[in-house]
Amino acid sequence: MQEELIFVDSNGKTVNKLYALSPKEKLFDEQWLQELLIANPMLLPCSELDSNWDDLIPLGREVSVTAGSIDNLYVTSDGLICLVETKLWRNPEAHRTVVAQILDYAKDLSNMSFAEFKDCIEKSNLEGGKADFWHRISSKISNVNKIEFQNEIQNCLSHGRFLLLIVGDKIYPEVAMLIDTIQSAPNLEFKIGLIEINMFKAKKDMSWPVLVIPRVVGETNEVTRAVVKILYEKKRPEIDVTTIDEGAPNVMDIKTFDKSMIKEYADIFMPILEQWIKDGFSIKWGRSGLSVYFYWEKRMRSLVEFYPGQISLLTEELVRKKGLPKEPYHNYRNTIDTIPFVRQLFTQGRQYLNYERDFPLEEFRILINATDKLVREMNDYRKAE
Repeated sequence: MQEELIFVDSNGKTVNKLYALSPKEKLFDEQWLQELLIANPMLLPCSELDSNWDDLIPLGREVSVTAGSIDNLYVTSDGLICLVETKLWRNPEAHRTVVAQILDYAKDLSNMSFAEFKDCIEKSNLEGGKADFWHRISSKISNVNKIEFQNEIQNCLSHGRFLLLIVGDKIYPEVAMLIDTIQSAPNLEFKIGLIEINMFKAKKDMSWPVLVIPRVVGETNEVTRAVVKILYEKKRPEIDVTTIDEGAPNVMDIKTFDKSMIKEYADIFMPILEQWIKDGFSIKWGRSGLSVYFYWEKRMRSLVEFYPGQISLLTEELVRKKGLPKEPYHNYRNTIDTIPFVRQLFTQGRQYLNYERDFPLEEFRILINATDKLVREMNDYRKAE
């Protein structure tokens, strides 16, 4: 039976129907889908996969790297990178290789400097022509801080911190089974999302126009050290695969993190971190650091990131974007605004503080205590939600 969408009135009476477009109709090709997603990046439900990836800015189509050409490449206003590969139902062979393909592209990007990344972007097409990298950014972000934005992109490149999206009119469940391929990139901090683009037409005998509805049908989720869990959620039977790669390098852990810090700073921060873990706060370890999360409005929201020598600051813009409670943030901000260097970073629109660069220990203590209070107050809000 052909899937349908119906419109009803207040009495529950059907007033209109939309009919699912079958992939077998071959109404469009992959190039058309790529152009659709470049022109309408909001069709990619990235925030369902990770709330940090939102408001995608198109950077280019057919972006050339060593392994081939990335179909679509985007960046967020915070400098986070998103790669998209499009595959259609009628190309099953491509579905069997798409995970390896997009990981090869991610590996190529992770070996690039910002200058090389910028050069690749400027050589790619976007909306009918080539354009300067900063022109592509400034057309979407006003008054962009180029130095800070460049640093954020370089940080993503260096750590392989990407959102990788496989998008098609139908996603084969077998895509989620390519676990061995995913393990081939243990040095990258990536997340993969599987997205189906469903289309509905107004009449059975007419192809256009169509209603486009994207849907996340699967994702990768690192659940413990060196463990990758693949979920494929749809009307077909659920696929749940877990595997452990003993040969892959471990992610950061508390002992390694402690040893990576300068002792004087570790003496201040590590007792706080140990207490967070005892209290059951959501700590996610990556390859080079950790993030603290809390559950808010049906999503996991990241609050702060820690790396040996570096800590992220929660900005007012991030609070607005993530819809976080404002009262705990204002308490946090009022405290850390007493630190001159932190005020300077906020004035410059910067998010990361390198605390091992002659940052006074007493001011570091103030920042850590304010962050501890922020984490606890945010979790109190979560409990009361």
